[in-house]
Amino acid sequence: MREDLYLHTLKNLAYGNVMDEMSDKLNECIIQARKTGKAASLTLTLTIKPKGAGTQVFITEKVKSKIPEFDREDTILFPVDLADGSVDLQRDDPRQASIPGMRVVEDRRPTEFKKAGEKP
Repeated sequence: MREDLYLHTLKNLAYGNVMDEMSDKLNECIIQARKTGKAASLTLTLTIKPKGAGTQVFITEKVKSKIPEFDREDTILFPVDLADGSVDLQRDDPRQASIPGMRVVEDRRPTEFKKAGEKP
């Protein structure tokens, strides 16, 4: 048996494009797994079909990856019935009474910092 049959076959599948695709997908899996802290997977499925008297085989490859994603938080919106019968969505609960005198406070914290002794 040829010891490098698997790699040799992989190099020949789609003129080497399968190996390139697997490398790209593996790289993407590793990057996203590290970013999200979740597991990724990469699967290569080879389907081998004999042709004729067995003097040829057709190999079909399928590359499948499962790339992890960040969890998404739900957004809470409140439906409001409009006069024309349609519905609108808004962030504030229309049933919630507003408190007089409450307002959004402007953020005045500095956005740029200077080193000690540096002139403006």
